[in-house]
Amino acid sequence: MYGTPRSETAWKVPSCIFEPSDSTALADAVKIISSNNITFAVRSGGHSPFSNWANVDGGVLISLSAINAISYNPTDETVRVGTGNQWGQVYGKLAEYDRVVVGGRVPDVGFGLLTGGGLSHHSSLYGFAADNVIIYEVVLSNGTEKTVSRASDPEHFWALKAGGTNFGIISYVTLKAFPQGKVWGGVIFYSIEYLDQIMAAIAEYQAVGQLDPRSAILPYVAFNNFNSIFISFSYLDAVERPEVFNNFYRIPSLLDDTKIHNNFSASISEVVDKVYPRWTWGSTTFYLDNSTYVQVARLCQNISRTDEFQAIQGATLVLVPQPVSRAMVQRSVASGEHPMNLRDREQIWFSINLGWQYASDDARMEQFVVDTLSSIEKLTKSKGLFDEYVFFNNAHTTQDPLRRYGQNAFRKMKRISRTVDPAQIYQSRLAGGFKLGGS
Repeated sequence: MYGTPRSETAWKVPSCIFEPSDSTALADAVKIISSNNITFAVRSGGHSPFSNWANVDGGVLISLSAINAISYNPTDETVRVGTGNQWGQVYGKLAEYDRVVVGGRVPDVGFGLLTGGGLSHHSSLYGFAADNVIIYEVVLSNGTEKTVSRASDPEHFWALKAGGTNFGIISYVTLKAFPQGKVWGGVIFYSIEYLDQIMAAIAEYQAVGQLDPRSAILPYVAFNNFNSIFISFSYLDAVERPEVFNNFYRIPSLLDDTKIHNNFSASISEVVDKVYPRWTWGSTTFYLDNSTYVQVARLCQNISRTDEFQAIQGATLVLVPQPVSRAMVQRSVASGEHPMNLRDREQIWFSINLGWQYASDDARMEQFVVDTLSSIEKLTKSKGLFDEYVFFNNAHTTQDPLRRYGQNAFRKMKRISRTVDPAQIYQSRLAGGFKLGGS
């Protein structure tokens, strides 16, 4: 079984840990749990920092780590994957066939990513991760095993794409696979003194460079105890120092480990060291604007410099500004409907991540997330750049991303939930996760 969740904020003491070996064993466990009024949690990768999201005190923890088969079908270019895998394992296996799937951008993320849409380095080419699911194999709350596809149950399929854990426990997915040979990529590190230039470069890249769908970036802007900027670059072809990233090359760097890699798996092998044991995050969305990108980063830097923030042991603020291209949205729409209701406009899914040392500061740091997001949104609303959408995979517990898909999508999800889970077990007894609420 994979170890404890990555953040100590998610550590719990379950009464029982069950590790099913396949869908049938998972279904048997759900039948027992449903008939015995037991609270339970489900863990895929354990990436979330939130209490009860992938763990539970005193209940049953179902770990999916043994549901880890990876089976590539060269005939129809698909791969069936158990949701106990992490994306790095899948990329490594598919590299043997010069193939890739649309999935996580760091190797240790689990398959919970698919329940929130999933942003990928391949999204400008193929849409979001969930857009590339062909079949979901799920266990319903009564223990029934169900195979869901667009043809077999279009409404359930629609809801599973970005509806969280409300519509069944996913045991396997069948994904589209795509040819992928050598790629260029790696990480470039910068001093925090170039904050303004980096944020401007992100905006300039999004306006022009991201028009090349083979390109992608994943920036981290870390204040306080890190005080550095590091950006993961990916170019899905064997091109040395692609021109689409020229604005970043012009900024003096501390370290540059970019190079051509034999496969995509090797290019994302870097994992960020969290250093501090406790983490939380939240996200907001706003539209492309050079000056606003700079202003928001400065606003966050100023918050990190306040006496109140710095008084917390280990307090660290890391920005993850994730540029989303129109191509991503358009490819997603072309692949079929989903609940997310995205605007066809260049936008940034702006995540803030906070780290710290001690449990005694948990409430204060969670409030910093809420207050910082509120300050950012006050600014972006004043400039007419705010978007209601919140990226599910980075949303804070207070943000309710399912409602922010829009009233029509939310009502539809509630109706589907009542159909596939009439006893509402996944609303009332599955610990954690963003819920749809009562009827």
